[in-house]
Amino acid sequence: MDTITPLPLPATLPVAGISFRQDAARSCTPDSTLTLEPEPGNRYDEAAIRVTTSRGGHLGYIPAALNRRLGAHPLETLTVRVEEILDSGDIIGLRIRIGKGTHHSAGGAARSPTPPPERRSGRSPDGQTL
Repeated sequence: MDTITPLPLPATLPVAGISFRQDAARSCTPDSTLTLEPEPGNRYDEAAIRVTTSRGGHLGYIPAALNRRLGAHPLETLTVRVEEILDSGDIIGLRIRIGKGTHHSAGGAARSPTPPPERRSGRSPDGQTL
């Protein structure tokens, strides 16, 4: 049996398959909280990890090349939020930030381990549509 090296966290990843789920994608805002759900019955990949909105809207999946490494972590202990919304005008894409639970200061208040998300649209400096 091969040993799976867990994905180093925190990590920022794209959501695969989101182009097929634009209604759910458009419901997301910067810093939206998301959930990860294993999908062992997936006919294409038994290690598939579904990405959903807090209301259960299916956004897509963790990229197949990384799902086994992310799945090496107990998914229920991870925090997931929208890091970046990529809006080309026609298609919305998401980059999500995955971390190991909520970080608390000595006073008990939650603090974010990453800078605030950004929303990009239009064209990049090299002329590519974002």
